[in-house]
Amino acid sequence: MRYSRGGFTLLEAVVALAIIAMTSVGVLQAFAADLRGAGKVRDALTASTLARSRLARLEFATVAELAVLPDSLARGKFNAPFEAFQWTADSREVPGEPDLYDLHVAVVWPDGSTELRSRRFQRVPLVAGQ
Repeated sequence: MRYSRGGFTLLEAVVALAIIAMTSVGVLQAFAADLRGAGKVRDALTASTLARSRLARLEFATVAELAVLPDSLARGKFNAPFEAFQWTADSREVPGEPDLYDLHVAVVWPDGSTELRSRRFQRVPLVAGQ
């Protein structure tokens, strides 16, 4: 005599829960990876913006400052809320091109770094009588 009951057996329920658990773990790992990626992109965009601000400061430097960058222009840390980011900068006169300078800014943070380069033409004003 066979019993006909509606519903699932214990084995079917355990298999179904195992499938749901494996699928859930995969989805959660994908979600965590997406969050990590978003954080890295946020930091890279922040660093790029900070590097642009330092490069803009170099573009307003005098010829004397570009020739030998003072420490305040050559390296430093950003203020809160960007204290995890540090920067270095340098400036070099382009050989054979008077009044043309290569500018370089690097921003580093615990998970990466970014660099920006530019050139600046700075005509030295002529003094009357020369």
